[in-house]
Amino acid sequence: MILFTTFIYSLLFFIIGTIVLLLSQKDVSFITESVVLKTITNQTENNNNDSEIQDIDGFNKKNIHTSSSKSYANTSKSNGNRNGSRHKSRNKTDVKVVSMILPSQMKIKYYEMWNHNTSTINIPEEYRHPFGMQSNTSLEILQYVLHDEKYQDEYLAVDEYMKGESEHIPQCLLPNLKATQDLVNEIKKKRQARRNNTTNDESNKKHESTAEKNLLIDLPILNVGYPKDGSYTLYDYFKCIGLYASHGQNGLIMFEHAREGKSVFEPRNRKKEEEKNKKKAVNAFLQLDFNFGVGFYPHISLLDEMHEEKPNSTFIMNFRPVKDWIRSVKSWNIMMERMSRFLIPGLLRTEEQFENTDRGRHKLNTIMKFKMARWWCGHVNHIREYARQYPSHKFIELDLYDTDGTSKVLHDLMEVDTEASAQTQQCWGHSNGRRRSGNNKHTSSNNSSSNVTSNKSDIGADAINNLTQRLL
Repeated sequence: MILFTTFIYSLLFFIIGTIVLLLSQKDVSFITESVVLKTITNQTENNNNDSEIQDIDGFNKKNIHTSSSKSYANTSKSNGNRNGSRHKSRNKTDVKVVSMILPSQMKIKYYEMWNHNTSTINIPEEYRHPFGMQSNTSLEILQYVLHDEKYQDEYLAVDEYMKGESEHIPQCLLPNLKATQDLVNEIKKKRQARRNNTTNDESNKKHESTAEKNLLIDLPILNVGYPKDGSYTLYDYFKCIGLYASHGQNGLIMFEHAREGKSVFEPRNRKKEEEKNKKKAVNAFLQLDFNFGVGFYPHISLLDEMHEEKPNSTFIMNFRPVKDWIRSVKSWNIMMERMSRFLIPGLLRTEEQFENTDRGRHKLNTIMKFKMARWWCGHVNHIREYARQYPSHKFIELDLYDTDGTSKVLHDLMEVDTEASAQTQQCWGHSNGRRRSGNNKHTSSNNSSSNVTSNKSDIGADAINNLTQRLL
């Protein structure tokens, strides 16, 4: 009887233990499934949050102001659908391998995708995000600053200022001197840290080395401003502090090199250039624009190609009163009339101007002053936003007419690190008086005509016409 009772209790304990074990395994399985489901849900939410962040930054094309253009709305819709499908595909897998195509490797360039009627761009999926999944192309950034609602009041303010309806000058027409001073302060801290870590012997050797080795500003320096905006003053300055500077109209050759897959910074004649300058690299490109044909502005159309090759280059731009700049452009060798035929992203044009260009007419149409001012404003916002998204580029904004203030800023940024700091004469603005009293190109029509003709013939009319036909 005792044995039977013991057997019965043992059997019960075995059955109960088995049931408990099965239940515990089911709980573990349920918990595991819950964790996996929660993980997938969190990943999906994170992807959606990424999309929302991208929308907040203003690059969801559906959020861009589209009331002025039906075709732009269609472009925005297709871009929005493409963005949505991309996020869905990211939710299906944890890892997505993206094969980036760099701008130099593209068969079609971004500026060729630009719609000049709507000032928008539609980029094929394989050419999006050339520098990483969260990167935006230069012309997407330009599209954003031209159409996003937060900029529209500023453009209206530009119109009012140009029409004389308001004396308020919008921020896009003024240099951001605070941002430039912040950069000066940053350079000063780096300079002090370098001095603290430099011995006396090393300090003496510093004065024997070339200017570019001493600078704390990254090279090359690129003038991203427009013509008739003090580019020659910049050229004189950088020569004065010991840098090898170029003031040639580099735009056309940079476009040709970009189409051929070459370095956009490669000289037109490398062998001749190396022999002339003892194989020194250009430290400062101070006239990127080429103002013939349809206009060639690499600091607008080829900004991504320039970033790919020189990701740490420093941007610099002179600011002068926009009305004064327009007067200077208008009086310089029919430059405003030539600009009326430009095909440059961001430059708004009338239907009549498009018709004249498309039909090959020689009649030139002058751009209205507020269009020129808007072009300036949009370009400044474009460069500022590009430097914000790609902070490896520093953007130096200077007041061309504030000689003392600009001289001090440049001295603290660069000049103090060169042998020019020992000179009694300041490098900034030292050539202005000479040019006014002597070869003043603003007033001498003979000098203006001969200089422009020689520049154009040096590059070649055939090259201008050939590349112009490719752009049309």
